[in-house]
Amino acid sequence: MKFSTRVRDKIKNRAHGSCEVCGFTIGYSAQIHHRKPRGMGGTKSEQSGSMSNGLFVHPKCHAQIESDRNKAMSMGFLMYQGDDPSNVPVKLWYGWHYLNNDGSVTQYQKEVDRGEASLPSGLNAFTNVESVLKDKNIQGVEDVVLNAIHADES
Repeated sequence: MKFSTRVRDKIKNRAHGSCEVCGFTIGYSAQIHHRKPRGMGGTKSEQSGSMSNGLFVHPKCHAQIESDRNKAMSMGFLMYQGDDPSNVPVKLWYGWHYLNNDGSVTQYQKEVDRGEASLPSGLNAFTNVESVLKDKNIQGVEDVVLNAIHADES
């Protein structure tokens, strides 16, 4: 099942225009990746077109997901057909989260309990991630790393 225009727009809004895998701002080349593969001929599963099943990604990250499916599975970028996308955490660029069907994200609790949240410097597991993502003026090591990763794309 394809994502409806409404769901595609909500996934893009959830990501604030940035790739959910690496955090790099995406222009016109953005793609919506199905975490639960549709398979040849598609699927009629309602979950396939849900917000929790979609990731906003740029073509390079999308190609990496598809080329290394074992790693993608371990990161929550891909899942088995029997899995519910809203119950499988995914490693977004700012840490492990559940993707909710209302367009929000919920931090993966085990990560919070272990103190392993990988959020931008100066933040902790209790910081409101939504407000951070809306602020496009985040500066620091993360921006330098992301720019270096994508420097070869230009």
